[in-house]
Amino acid sequence: IVPVIIIAYFVGFTANRGQTPGKMLLRIQVVDASGQVPKIGSVLLRETLRAVLIIFLLLGEAINNLFVIVSLTGMIGYIWIAWDAHKRGWHDYLGRTFVVRKHRPKT
Repeated sequence: IVPVIIIAYFVGFTANRGQTPGKMLLRIQVVDASGQVPKIGSVLLRETLRAVLIIFLLLGEAINNLFVIVSLTGMIGYIWIAWDAHKRGWHDYLGRTFVVRKHRPKT
């Protein structure tokens, strides 16, 4: 039941607002190519791959002989952001999404 709650949290917030509460605090948002909140299908793809990459990182050691391959796959999926021209991880490419900074409203 915990994975269902976690997926519902990330997919629900991202599909509704483009932001989880953590992204709101950091003033970042997930958007599609047109700058809008992505559609549910894109969010599901993005969050599913993101979850798989995290699981690879966390459970890689439990898979004994495949530890190096599984862990490296998870790490590269996130490290990719550092050298990608658009700062997109594998999960962003799969979901056709971007993470952008939100500007503070002028007061």
